[in-house]
Amino acid sequence: MNDERCRFFRNKSMCVSGLRAEAEDPEENAATAYCWCNRTMNEIGEDDRLVSSTACEDSGRACYRSV
Repeated sequence: MNDERCRFFRNKSMCVSGLRAEAEDPEENAATAYCWCNRTMNEIGEDDRLVSSTACEDSGRACYRSV
Protein backbone atom coordinates (compact mmCIF):
# COMPACT_ATOMS: atom_id res chain seq x y z
CA MET A 1 0.00 0.00 0.00
CA ASN A 2 0.93 3.60 -0.51
CA ASP A 3 0.74 6.42 2.06
CA GLU A 4 -0.81 8.72 -0.52
CA ARG A 5 -4.35 8.51 -1.90
CA CYS A 6 -5.17 8.83 -5.57
CA ARG A 7 -5.45 12.43 -6.69
CA PHE A 8 -9.07 11.82 -7.74
CA PHE A 9 -10.19 10.50 -4.34
CA ARG A 10 -12.82 12.71 -2.71
CA ASN A 11 -14.91 12.51 0.43
CA LYS A 12 -17.61 14.62 2.00
CA SER A 13 -15.34 16.20 4.60
CA MET A 14 -13.13 17.65 1.85
CA CYS A 15 -16.10 19.80 0.84
CA VAL A 16 -17.23 20.91 4.29
CA SER A 17 -15.35 23.70 6.02
CA GLY A 18 -14.03 22.93 9.48
CA LEU A 19 -13.77 19.16 9.11
CA ARG A 20 -10.10 18.92 8.14
CA ALA A 21 -9.31 16.20 10.71
CA GLU A 22 -11.98 13.93 9.24
CA ALA A 23 -10.57 14.49 5.75
CA GLU A 24 -7.35 12.85 6.89
CA ASP A 25 -9.19 9.63 7.84
CA PRO A 26 -12.79 9.56 6.58
CA GLU A 27 -13.31 5.99 7.81
CA GLU A 28 -13.18 7.20 11.45
CA ASN A 29 -16.30 9.33 11.19
CA ALA A 30 -19.40 7.69 9.71
CA ALA A 31 -20.98 11.09 8.99
CA THR A 32 -18.19 11.97 6.58
CA ALA A 33 -17.33 8.50 5.27
CA TYR A 34 -19.04 8.96 1.88
CA CYS A 35 -16.32 8.78 -0.80
CA TRP A 36 -16.30 9.11 -4.58
CA CYS A 37 -13.95 9.29 -7.54
CA ASN A 38 -13.66 12.78 -8.98
CA ARG A 39 -13.22 11.35 -12.48
CA THR A 40 -16.30 9.11 -12.48
CA MET A 41 -18.25 11.30 -10.02
CA ASN A 42 -19.44 8.05 -8.49
CA GLU A 43 -18.56 5.72 -5.62
CA ILE A 44 -17.15 3.33 -8.22
CA GLY A 45 -13.76 4.16 -9.73
CA GLU A 46 -12.70 3.86 -13.37
CA ASP A 47 -11.54 0.30 -12.67
CA ASP A 48 -15.09 -0.69 -11.59
CA ARG A 49 -14.00 -1.08 -7.97
CA LEU A 50 -15.42 0.66 -4.91
CA VAL A 51 -13.84 3.96 -3.86
CA SER A 52 -12.63 4.11 -0.25
CA SER A 53 -9.88 5.71 1.73
CA THR A 54 -7.95 2.44 1.90
CA ALA A 55 -8.64 1.22 -1.64
CA CYS A 56 -7.57 4.52 -3.17
CA GLU A 57 -4.13 4.29 -1.53
CA ASP A 58 -3.37 1.23 -3.67
CA SER A 59 -0.97 2.40 -6.36
CA GLY A 60 -1.58 -0.95 -8.10
CA ARG A 61 -5.09 0.06 -9.11
CA ALA A 62 -5.33 0.72 -12.84
CA CYS A 63 -6.95 4.10 -12.24
CA TYR A 64 -4.56 5.30 -9.49
CA ARG A 65 -2.86 8.65 -10.16
CA SER A 66 -0.38 10.15 -7.74
CA VAL A 67 -0.73 13.68 -6.45
